[in-house]
Amino acid sequence: TINRLLLEWRKNLQQMCNDMGKVDINFRIRWRQRNNKYYEVLIRKNLGFTELLYEHSLYQVNKIHMDVLLQSVKSRIRDKIYEYNLEITQQLDNRFGVELDSIRLKLLKAGDKPGIINGLKTSVSSVEEDIPLLKDLKLFGKEVLQIFEILPESLIIASSDITKTTKDESDEVLNVPLKKIARFYSESQFIGTIYDHLETVAESLKNTTFIIHDLLSFARFSLENIPDDLPDRSLVATPIIEDACQKILEEEQKVKQIKDGINDLMERTLEEVFNKLSAYQMPVTLSEYSGFIREQKGIKVKRTIGAYYSWLRSYIINLTARVMYSRSELILLTKKIDESEHTISGNQKLLDLIDQVSPNAKVIEKLPQFYKNLFSGRSSISEDFWIRREVDEEMFMDGLNRNNSGYKGGIMIIGERNSGKTAFCRYISSRNFKKEKVFHLFPVYTGSVLVSDFIEELRKVTNLHGSLNQIMESLPHQSVIIIHDLELWWDRSSGGWEVIKLLMGLINDYSGRVLFIVNMNPYAFYLMNKIVNLQELFISVIPLRPFYTLEIQDIIIRRHRSSGLRFVINGRDEEEISEISMASLFNKYFNFSEGNPGNALKAWLANIYKISEKKIFIRVPETPEIKILNEIDEDWKVVIIQLILHKRLTFDRIKKIFSPDDARTGEVVSAMLRAGLIEEKRENLYIVNNFLEPHLIKALKNSRAL
Repeated sequence: TINRLLLEWRKNLQQMCNDMGKVDINFRIRWRQRNNKYYEVLIRKNLGFTELLYEHSLYQVNKIHMDVLLQSVKSRIRDKIYEYNLEITQQLDNRFGVELDSIRLKLLKAGDKPGIINGLKTSVSSVEEDIPLLKDLKLFGKEVLQIFEILPESLIIASSDITKTTKDESDEVLNVPLKKIARFYSESQFIGTIYDHLETVAESLKNTTFIIHDLLSFARFSLENIPDDLPDRSLVATPIIEDACQKILEEEQKVKQIKDGINDLMERTLEEVFNKLSAYQMPVTLSEYSGFIREQKGIKVKRTIGAYYSWLRSYIINLTARVMYSRSELILLTKKIDESEHTISGNQKLLDLIDQVSPNAKVIEKLPQFYKNLFSGRSSISEDFWIRREVDEEMFMDGLNRNNSGYKGGIMIIGERNSGKTAFCRYISSRNFKKEKVFHLFPVYTGSVLVSDFIEELRKVTNLHGSLNQIMESLPHQSVIIIHDLELWWDRSSGGWEVIKLLMGLINDYSGRVLFIVNMNPYAFYLMNKIVNLQELFISVIPLRPFYTLEIQDIIIRRHRSSGLRFVINGRDEEEISEISMASLFNKYFNFSEGNPGNALKAWLANIYKISEKKIFIRVPETPEIKILNEIDEDWKVVIIQLILHKRLTFDRIKKIFSPDDARTGEVVSAMLRAGLIEEKRENLYIVNNFLEPHLIKALKNSRAL
């Protein structure tokens, strides 16, 4: 049987060989063969495989490196969170936990004696001062953002899987602006979210303080009114005391929940932010961020497809928009307002005007804190949002060159309120001087005319001690002292010029080794210049120029788009608005603000009337009718002019205007508060209504009172 099987196997094998010999193999090779170019491509791919694999591996390693760096940053931020939470916990425990527990125990011992309750109260007189949550958060936020400095500016990582080896797939890489995107998401979604929460917490703590105060007052009142002829007063007193203690215990629990809630929120938001920054999620995150990146880099790619008709249509649209933008430049040169009508005014008309130019409080509450911060006009705004002021910068460089050439004197920068004087000073100092040699001297918040206050503030910013001359002599050579808001260091009284005289002496004596940069509003400058010839001290006086329409658009849109929100106007999404419509919209913002960037930012907030999901709904700004401002009381005008000159005034300084007549001063201040013309910034410290101020200035200019 085996031999038979072997025989059959040999026969089949021979038959297979015969069949294979009949195949025309040369024909089949020619049929399968490709041209030489195909094999050259294969050879190049084979030769480049190692380089391709190296690049792809490098980008994959970069992904791991990025995640390691971010985990390191995350760990350091967690340490900061722990320290911050510990500080918050200690503040809340000391100010609420321990005190409320002590009050509750003393209440239980009080029995029916109301006298014991008289001495019971919390030591928290002001939540803002005693538990400065938001103030501490600003420091915490700065420390957190500083941690991101260890990150590289950018990093190229792979966005495809390592198993993909074709040339096209290996080119799928991401150039990640790591430091900028990490700081952005940290500031907007971590610090901003915490800020929003802490604002709510501060309100809750205020309510707790009020509730405790009311509970103690009610308990004392109830005990004092228990009839003396009752056989057993404790039967009435005990339920009162127990009810008060129970409610105090409930407030203790609320404070405990607040402590736990802050920690949970910080941990949760930190995880959310760093999940967005992970290598796995980075393509999606970059896609969200790409619009903002394009805005900051100023890359605007416009492709035109088609023939002559499309090109001509685009040309006409651009030309029309350019004409509308240029209108703002013409207005700045030729605009003159002549109003001679006088109408009878009243508080109602003033309040109607204020409502017209001010934001809706309920709407603004719904805005993210990050968005409100962007439009607050704060001077410490990121360089990502900085709009170049080339003319002003050139004037500053001319003054700086004069100083470097040996000319002695300071540089004066003057500008309207909200025109960006402080931000401009910060910008030029960061660009032209070493950080450790720049000292920003801000005035005492309430203003002061005391030389001792000026010297004390100088000691604080320079961290030097001793007399004024010792401080100046100890400053490094080529130091820069930037004096902000000079208008807050003087008043029109016999002793109101001492700080100004001191500053004049410092510039005369030390401008050879220290550069003095001073900023103030133009009205105070012109008045002071008439009295003491202030301009003689300065080798350059720079009046900050207004922004044109295109710059107004840029400063608003940059901030708006960085928030991730979209705006809707007249039922149309911002992406659907043509260039002509956009030019028309921001031309109206220019008209409203007269080129003042801070006023334009505030006007943007004032014209938001609804918020829904990720959209804000805005109106077209309308320049208000301000005739009513010409008819206000003459005493009110005097106070307003002084507030414009000095930025803010205490009640005592306002009282100087009306001599020692306290009653008249009180009447004027109360009436102006009711009319909404002024606001009480702090106790007995007053400012002009921020949203009404530019219109008041315009009215006073028209009437030649300012």
